[in-house]
Amino acid sequence: MHLSVESNHLDSDAAGSTNGWTPLFEASTSGNSEIVNELFKSGAKVNVLDKEGWTAREHAVFKGHLKLAEAIDSVKDLDADGGPANPASRQATKPAASVLNDDEKVLILTLGVTQKNRDILPFHFSPPQVENGNSQDASSNYVIGITCEGANEPEQIVADSSLADAINNPFLFHVSRSSNLRVCFKIYSTCNTRTKTGELIGGGVAVLDADQHRFGPQRESLVREHMVPLLDNKTMCSMGVATISTLVVHPYNGPVPPRLESARPGAGKVELVGHRGLGQNTADRSYLQLGENTIESFVSACKLGASMVEFDVQVTRDLVPVIYHDLSLSESGTDVPIHDLTLDQFLHASDIQSPRGRPPSWLGAVVNGTKPESRTLERRSVSLTRSHERGASEVQDRMMHTVDFQNKGFKPNSRGTFVHDSFVTLEDLLLDLPEDVGFNAEIKYPRLHEALDAGLAPIALTLNTFIDASLSRIFQFGGRRRIILSSFTPEVCIALALKQQTYPVMFITNAGKPPMTDMEKRAESVEIAVKFAKRWKLAGVVFACEAFLLCPRLVRYVKNHGLVCASYGLLNNVPENAELQARAGIDIIMADRVGIIARALESIDQEHLTTTG
Repeated sequence: MHLSVESNHLDSDAAGSTNGWTPLFEASTSGNSEIVNELFKSGAKVNVLDKEGWTAREHAVFKGHLKLAEAIDSVKDLDADGGPANPASRQATKPAASVLNDDEKVLILTLGVTQKNRDILPFHFSPPQVENGNSQDASSNYVIGITCEGANEPEQIVADSSLADAINNPFLFHVSRSSNLRVCFKIYSTCNTRTKTGELIGGGVAVLDADQHRFGPQRESLVREHMVPLLDNKTMCSMGVATISTLVVHPYNGPVPPRLESARPGAGKVELVGHRGLGQNTADRSYLQLGENTIESFVSACKLGASMVEFDVQVTRDLVPVIYHDLSLSESGTDVPIHDLTLDQFLHASDIQSPRGRPPSWLGAVVNGTKPESRTLERRSVSLTRSHERGASEVQDRMMHTVDFQNKGFKPNSRGTFVHDSFVTLEDLLLDLPEDVGFNAEIKYPRLHEALDAGLAPIALTLNTFIDASLSRIFQFGGRRRIILSSFTPEVCIALALKQQTYPVMFITNAGKPPMTDMEKRAESVEIAVKFAKRWKLAGVVFACEAFLLCPRLVRYVKNHGLVCASYGLLNNVPENAELQARAGIDIIMADRVGIIARALESIDQEHLTTTG
């Protein structure tokens, strides 16, 4: 901060010579709302640009400080091609790994933790030893070597034990599929040695195969952290602890279709995606809501102007991908997770609320130009028998005692609150909806904070099992349909990118939108999300729309990195917000009120035709 010596107060608009940052830029970038408020009291100007053409508000949003950014007024008449929209703002990123070979698996090892609310260093050493009266600082006198048994990669040397940016620089170790996973840490002292790495003084080993013995071959913990004791090689006493976060990705177990270039979004006009079909179910009772994630909702969204529909894919205990948003099936009267139910158990919760039968095909089931004769194509009657009325009432009574219902006050697609329709599987959607309807399939693997918030144990199907079950149906029945694979879970995005290149993969992130419930470091800001997507060669990122409503030029920042830029959120249901993002150049808008937003985007298209014509 710059202080005026004569008046002994903060010089609120003094700009640095290197980047042109005033104190407001410094405070906005670091997320210090207290200093920002003091600067405003002292008359700090907001209509100042740094040497790259950025505003303080743009820096705040870029770093994930959205709540702070709301307190900073926007700057009017900004150059649409300046600041973050300038191609010169691109970041350099490391190349990503290619798709896995059939005979290998890869260990992705991140030093430290992936949750920003946990202040744990990757390496914590015991108190400094005293030798000959001189205190030895462990962090500056040690280097760490990391190897994985049987890996192709050589020993990785870590010289900085704090590694502030470790989340963006994981180590990759490729081993054969049958190999056990053992990670070895060697501690070298750099004191009084002329060798390249130093004298070996201690180490430790992490055994990463333990989950399959604890939970079985198809289950794993959602906690990916491992704490590894580091022992002195002479005394075998503890000299510290290494903390790592790991992900093991196996290749897809089967043939992978070739890349579909037509599946990549972002070419042409703004794409409108119906969120969970015709919109997610909410507590708002001012309009009639179709049950989310249902055939009826998807068909209605397409009729009203959506070119794609978004839905949530989960996997049952018997490895059938189903379409359902919440992690637990409250309709059962318990907080049982979807991955602990069989398909029959899952469907029964829907059957007791409505007449039995397979989901209908409203527009005619067309797969690769043919209609399967074996599938039921007639629309079922919507009339309910008394037993189904009674069943729906009993479901409502049972749900009231579940954690999920008590948290939200309602349950999506439940009869009596919404227009209920049958639960469906991923295969149902692929076969029943016309092939010209695009899919945005969110692979909804449980996140740790979601499981804990829902009162569920942090144990699930293994990530590889979950993803492979989903991919198997998509590969088998996807045909030529445009399909985007997406997820809030960074590990899912990484695994999807390493298992296949048939369909584009997009990372979904709140990017700092309050309230911050997901403490995942890779999801905390626009900056980090772009780095993550580039690191793993993802097609793009789906951001909470608040970031772009505050700073529209950030849309171009994302696109200048070669990424498809999309947004989601309740504010996307406001036509003016959709229009603002469309003018900023966004590729995809995900919305609930499809008809209203479709008309708004049509007006933008007409403006473009008038301007260019």
